[in-house]
Amino acid sequence: MSNSVSSIFAVSFFTAILTSALVTGGMLYFTGNLKLPDDQSQTADKEGVQKPDTIEAPSLVGLTTPVAADVLQARSLRLVVQEERPDNTMAAGKICSQDPLPNSVLMPGGEVAVVVSTGPAEAPVPNVVGKPMEEAKKLIADAGLKVGNITESETGDPGTVVSTSPEAGATVEPNAAVDIAVAKGITVPKVVGFYFGRGKKELKDAGLKVGKPKWRYSDNFDVNIILEQAPEAGTIVAGNTEIILTVNPD
Repeated sequence: MSNSVSSIFAVSFFTAILTSALVTGGMLYFTGNLKLPDDQSQTADKEGVQKPDTIEAPSLVGLTTPVAADVLQARSLRLVVQEERPDNTMAAGKICSQDPLPNSVLMPGGEVAVVVSTGPAEAPVPNVVGKPMEEAKKLIADAGLKVGNITESETGDPGTVVSTSPEAGATVEPNAAVDIAVAKGITVPKVVGFYFGRGKKELKDAGLKVGKPKWRYSDNFDVNIILEQAPEAGTIVAGNTEIILTVNPD
């Protein structure tokens, strides 16, 4: 009887210790205080190899290539210049785009390809010689350029462009100024009824030339009086235009 009681007491005592140990172990596991072996860890790599850290690509746009290379080297990354091309928004020698984009995830030793600006793209000066001034202005603006100084010329059709500086076909930077010379319009003065000598002076003073006169006799006018003129008075012509006079001979 005594031996049975002792056996029952021993089993109960062992059971109580085992139960306490299991409860304590479970609490430690769920509170994170119990460390399992590496092969049972849920955060470790299955093969026990530590994964390398990833790196975010920095923004390189606007930097020169030497500066960008230093920035990447400090992050264990490499710079690759993909191409150089004109860019109207970025100065020559600076990066205008990159691949991958900033904040993209890379592995150590990864590459960032960049495009480097060669400066604004040059634009050809359009040919506007012979065009009316307003049309010439629009063509120049449509080419990405602007009209500079406007001067008058004594030759050419009135109101039309006779020359540009720089000349047509020359390449210039965007928004560069193009100077134009426009033919000056002259209103032909009236010289009919004047004596030939005075009429010639009036026309020359107006910036016109006097051509070889025509002669036609008339009893109604004094000798050397101008009977007709061509072009007629009031006509707008280019400077140095030749005016033909019809004169009553001696």
